[in-house]
Amino acid sequence: MNMFKNLPNKDTEFKLQKFSPKKKKVSKLKKTSISFLIFIILFMLLSGAYGIYSFFTTYGLQTPVLLRSSVYPLKREIIVSPVASSSGKMTAIFDLGKIADKIYTLESSNGKNDGCNRLGLFNGYGFRQNSSEWICYESHEQVRTLVIDWLTKHIKGGDIQSALCLYNRGTNESGCTYAMNFNSL
Repeated sequence: MNMFKNLPNKDTEFKLQKFSPKKKKVSKLKKTSISFLIFIILFMLLSGAYGIYSFFTTYGLQTPVLLRSSVYPLKREIIVSPVASSSGKMTAIFDLGKIADKIYTLESSNGKNDGCNRLGLFNGYGFRQNSSEWICYESHEQVRTLVIDWLTKHIKGGDIQSALCLYNRGTNESGCTYAMNFNSL
């Protein structure tokens, strides 16, 4: 058996033709029009991307829309509680510590905006800080005690509103903006 009988021998030759693709001639006008179309498409894509970017950076839709009922319950703290004395008269007991804490919140956002902190001192209550004096104290407890003492002297007849207006504005009135803000806490 001859395994090589199907192989070409010297009598048979394979003639391979050279394959060369035909070159299509593209006119200069077609080349410029195709490159112009590619340029226009890229320009439109980039302009659209920039437009979308500038829209969202300008109008920022990251702020959520809050749907809230116009009526919602407020959490209120009870500061005044009547207590009967041995004589049978009703007297009011005030939690002056809670009142002082609310003043601290109103005056300095719980110490975040305390101007005395830069000096290493304390007075987030705004106590004795006005256009004529600016006093800072050694500790938070020291100024808190002074505020509670001031409130003890100036809350007369249970009128916290007038005392708060006197504390903040220096005027003995009832219903000032400071007292209303105090009540909203």
